[in-house]
Amino acid sequence: MDTYKADEQIYDFKRSEFRVANKFTVNVKFKERAFSGIAGNISKTGIYIETVGLIPENDEDVAINLIGDNSIFDLYGNIRWSTNIPISGSDEMIYGFGIKLHSVPAGYLNLVEYLKIS
Repeated sequence: MDTYKADEQIYDFKRSEFRVANKFTVNVKFKERAFSGIAGNISKTGIYIETVGLIPENDEDVAINLIGDNSIFDLYGNIRWSTNIPISGSDEMIYGFGIKLHSVPAGYLNLVEYLKIS
């Protein structure tokens, strides 16, 4: 079982779905806020996003637009964990968070399957 420490909480999890390491532009919306980021890896049930902007708190519901080559996928989920990583040689941070997806369109599932075999 993997262990991940974020925000002074320890999360134990075992991924049930294969994750695809790829880079996609995403737009994230929560409450009255919105920002852009980069999806670092995706699966059928989850997505990891990095941003230099504000991030939602754990368990916050979010809406995501994942921008593919020919499609934009509307995804919904909630934040499961978050972290911040210092940018080498800078005072800035990269913020990252993992999202458990609740609603995924068929086209998104097809994208994940396609990337797994590519």
